[in-house]
Amino acid sequence: EVTRAGSRRPHVCALVKGSPEALLEMLRERDEPLFRARYLRQYRSFAERGMRVLALATKEMEGDGGGGGGGARRWADVPRDEVESDLRFVAFAAFYCQPRKDSALVVRNLREGDTRVIMVTGDAPQTAVFVAQTCGMTQDELGERGALPSRLLPVLQLTEDGTEWREVLPASAEVLP
Repeated sequence: EVTRAGSRRPHVCALVKGSPEALLEMLRERDEPLFRARYLRQYRSFAERGMRVLALATKEMEGDGGGGGGGARRWADVPRDEVESDLRFVAFAAFYCQPRKDSALVVRNLREGDTRVIMVTGDAPQTAVFVAQTCGMTQDELGERGALPSRLLPVLQLTEDGTEWREVLPASAEVLP
């Protein structure tokens, strides 16, 4: 429960965080083309610089949540999809987690020993590509050691339902509509 300045009556405000892809579809602004374009551009900008990104949104809950008394506790039984709809976008929280300083050396040593190096991550494909480049997992455009150039390096993404992996190429890592 929160109370606005100048008001004596508290109200319930839902605070929601999640992946930018998932939260976008819960936002009241989702169908506004200008908002959607700016949202996706900013999210991609963070991800392409190797940042992990969360979207943050709020919703002021109307009514008393069913049954009287108890303030915010009354909202505990409201269906999640009702709370997580018609949200107002607040901000992105972007975090940069520097790869370990010895990662590039380890990757190089493994590759020199003819060990295939792969990365498994829950990050957005753009973030994964940045981290792979930082750690020396991609090849230069000349195809060093006969491998594929970095622009063709496959990136795998787990489907939303978690049942299969699909290939996403860095050049077409457009995971958002």
